[in-house]
Amino acid sequence: MAHANRNEPFYGLTPHLIDSHPRKLTGEQKATLAGLARLVMNNLELRRVSMDLAAAATNIKTLSGMLPICCGCKQIRNDQGYWQQVEAYIAKHSEASFTHSYCPKCSEIYFPGIGQQINGPRNSDRKPG
Repeated sequence: MAHANRNEPFYGLTPHLIDSHPRKLTGEQKATLAGLARLVMNNLELRRVSMDLAAAATNIKTLSGMLPICCGCKQIRNDQGYWQQVEAYIAKHSEASFTHSYCPKCSEIYFPGIGQQINGPRNSDRKPG
């Protein structure tokens, strides 16, 4: 006869605690178990989302306070007193990156006649799409 091993998961449990002949569950018991299963799944999803948010929060950099910006050229004066482009300043102090293009107004200024062909007829009420 083999001796019980202390490392086994059911070591120390008396045999009558383990249901060797499962009984049929009532509808109410099944509904309760289904509800518990949903709660467990929701809890696991909340933990996953919470971990994702915590990981994202470690990557957040924010700009705050007042930024000295030139009225004419829109450069920003940095902490050392030097003027630099807005894009360079924001890229250095945040995780943002930039792409460049012309808005309809500027494309007409810099490329008269061509801007309307690219952007379509100018309509000041039109929202960006």
